[in-house]
Amino acid sequence: MNNSSQGVHAFIVQIKDGNGNICQNVRIADCGHKIVLNGVDNGRIWFDNARVPRENLLNYAADVSLDGQYLSEIKDPDQRFAAFLAPLTSGRVNMSSIAIYISKISLAIAIRYSLTRRAFSITPKGPEVLLLDYPSHQRQLSPLLAKT
Repeated sequence: MNNSSQGVHAFIVQIKDGNGNICQNVRIADCGHKIVLNGVDNGRIWFDNARVPRENLLNYAADVSLDGQYLSEIKDPDQRFAAFLAPLTSGRVNMSSIAIYISKISLAIAIRYSLTRRAFSITPKGPEVLLLDYPSHQRQLSPLLAKT
């Protein structure tokens, strides 16, 4: 504002028009394939001299008055930045918790399956052996079970 930086702020900007075309002063790029969570679409957006109406500011920690004055109860820009990042941090912690939970469920499914699935017999016409009775399965699943 007035050629001075007030730090990072959240706001809403229209990036596509009613026909689905990218708006003027907006550039979009896809991040491409990721190692995990490919169902979550990530990309980059650049704004080149895009005007943002004051009503579009998500005024959690700051606001712009009707006469164009910047207002914030948090005077330190670093503390304002931390206030904006706090929700993102909790989201990342939640993602880690979800990953651990999914891993534990996957391990439980693998162990249950290995206790019901049989494959190959030791002797001709003998009973097939449970997967978990194979040392290779035990070496893979037992340490993981012990850690949970």
